[in-house]
Amino acid sequence: MNIFQKFFQNFPAKISSVLIAVLIWIYVGSGLAQIDTFPGKIPIDFKNSPQGLIAVSDVESVSVKIVAASALWKNLNADSFSAIIDLSGFTEGTYELPVKLNSNVSDVQIVEVSPAKVLVRLEKITEKEVPVVLQVEGKAATGFVVGDWKLKPDRVKVSGASSELGKILEATAKITLAGEKDNLQRILKVVALDSAGNEIRNLSFSPSEVEAQVPLVQASSAKTVGIKVITSGQPADGFWVSGIETDPPQVAVTASASLINQISFIETKEINITGLSETKEFTTILKPAVGVTVLDNVPLVKAKIVVSPIASTRQFQVGFNWKNLNSSLKVASVDPEVVTLVLTGSTYDLSQVAVKDIAINVDLGSFSQAGVHSVDISRSNISLPNGISFSSVVPSAINVRLENL
Repeated sequence: MNIFQKFFQNFPAKISSVLIAVLIWIYVGSGLAQIDTFPGKIPIDFKNSPQGLIAVSDVESVSVKIVAASALWKNLNADSFSAIIDLSGFTEGTYELPVKLNSNVSDVQIVEVSPAKVLVRLEKITEKEVPVVLQVEGKAATGFVVGDWKLKPDRVKVSGASSELGKILEATAKITLAGEKDNLQRILKVVALDSAGNEIRNLSFSPSEVEAQVPLVQASSAKTVGIKVITSGQPADGFWVSGIETDPPQVAVTASASLINQISFIETKEINITGLSETKEFTTILKPAVGVTVLDNVPLVKAKIVVSPIASTRQFQVGFNWKNLNSSLKVASVDPEVVTLVLTGSTYDLSQVAVKDIAINVDLGSFSQAGVHSVDISRSNISLPNGISFSSVVPSAINVRLENL
């Protein structure tokens, strides 16, 4: 195909696109219209999921640049648009798929969608049963706290992508208090929350609602208690959790007279530290026990998980490098030919060390005659990789036999 054929290929469509662009800019230039990015995110709606599969994506919404009459902008909201990814005909796997964005309002021109394509995983739908816990937001009337609440049912089935279900240990029913002092009975929606308290999307619950019976009882005096960070999983091999710090470090709580003396700390929602190999700060939420009310306004807690290398030891059989040998002499033999070095460091660092990374430099500059000479081996003779420390050497002296050339 020559250059002219390439130029005129799809020529009507190209002309139409140019004309539309020119008209848009004329319209904008007249001052009657505004071109800009809509100040809000448009949630992505996955359509036509194959049977038995569910879509999972790290991108949940898109931005859109539009052209619309200046007077129309103030009436636009997220519901004015729909962002759709069509999953028809796809099977289990990962795909980069285009986002189709439509305006639900006339006289709005879509200029650009960002991102235009999204990575989507189609996973098999799995199911499991989890307990339901009550999460109380807000506060009861002064002098009252939540008593021994009950949920019916107290367990539900949750279905969704297998990768998401692996993170879920419980479901949550939220109730918001606004100064009540009488016992409450509510129908509450069931959700799943991540460690930061955000709702995990694309899950189905059966049943989707539970009945909550929440007694309000008179509180005793308040007290200040610590925060206990709950973790799951293990750090990476060779590391351990050497410390945990929270912000705030303490909170004020109140409870019934029979319970207040039993409280010494408030737990957080579980934080997964699987594979952690460096200190990291997480954001999580408090999970007060039944009947305990947190008086401080602490919607989120910062938890700093301090991870340190595990100290370990390893032995190496190492030979010698001769330094400053008299030019008239040679090393005929050495007894022993190698020594045993005991080195310390993190398990990971030691696993990366090879004998070639270690050097024992023996200075023979003080010997000018042939014979058998005793030489001490100490830390000053030994060159080690960064992060590795010397513990001991056996034997600590060697016999070097020198001969004339």
